[in-house]
Amino acid sequence: MSDRVLITSSDPEGLARAVEQTIGEPLHWARLDAPGFEQATIWFCAGAPPETPLRLPKLRWIQSGWAGIENWFTRPEWTEEVLLTRTIGDFPQRIAQHVLGYILARTLRVDEALRGMAERSWKRWTPESIAGKNLLVVGMGAIGVEVAAVARAFEMHVAGVRRGDDGPVRRPLDSSGSRELPALLKWADFAVSLLPLTEETESFWNAERFGATPTQIGALLASFSVAQLLFAPIWGWVSDRIGRKPVLVLSLAGTAVGSEKKCLLDLAAEIGIDDSLDARAVQHYTVLQYVPEPETLHRGIRRLESGSYA
Repeated sequence: MSDRVLITSSDPEGLARAVEQTIGEPLHWARLDAPGFEQATIWFCAGAPPETPLRLPKLRWIQSGWAGIENWFTRPEWTEEVLLTRTIGDFPQRIAQHVLGYILARTLRVDEALRGMAERSWKRWTPESIAGKNLLVVGMGAIGVEVAAVARAFEMHVAGVRRGDDGPVRRPLDSSGSRELPALLKWADFAVSLLPLTEETESFWNAERFGATPTQIGALLASFSVAQLLFAPIWGWVSDRIGRKPVLVLSLAGTAVGSEKKCLLDLAAEIGIDDSLDARAVQHYTVLQYVPEPETLHRGIRRLESGSYA
């Protein structure tokens, strides 16, 4: 093999040996700290790419060891002249196990059982069953098909949504028919999003997708001003009678309770704001150790940028 292969992995030697056994010939490869790695024409990136971009002027092919490609969207190494391929392997089975494991843990209240074990206590409860529950799988690629198959093995009712040439095409796996996505979301007890993270899908899960109307969103934004209008005179009257300091303490305590994350997320869920994790923000946090403005860890929630006001 004449191409020079750059291997970035936790075990580059082991990966190189495995490739050599597969192709039946020596592999001309280099690790990231080897002299001359810049001359590589093939990059086998088994995990996340390094934080610092690499200068690889002869690069023609990137083989990613991850099923997702969102890490590569902003990488300068991936140009129009460079082919990007990815490894699927047993990802569908692994992701399906994670998805069903989470659903089982939530339904069977595994957290309560673990807490009782840690506290050496026992409390009787009757856990639910996922049999007969409704599961919506949005994104029926290889992983989505595997998730649906495993869910059906647990006797769940499964419906799938797949994109087509003319937009979303629903291909349900049981008798759920061809209902629109909002109706499927109301029908589902659990929804699994397996859409690739692209510019097209980045804002796919928004308030309108969950049925929130502009009036509901506007009412949420205006609620703080309305509460101020109604309660400012009342608190002023109370302040005149018991003093400003107790009122300030009560106000700060109320703000602390009302700003607790779970309260905000429960309210967001009630009016249809998407509080699911933002994959891009999570990626930024793992790399930068903070989430840049205006992002938050939740897809439908944004922060005011520094120097701005509302």
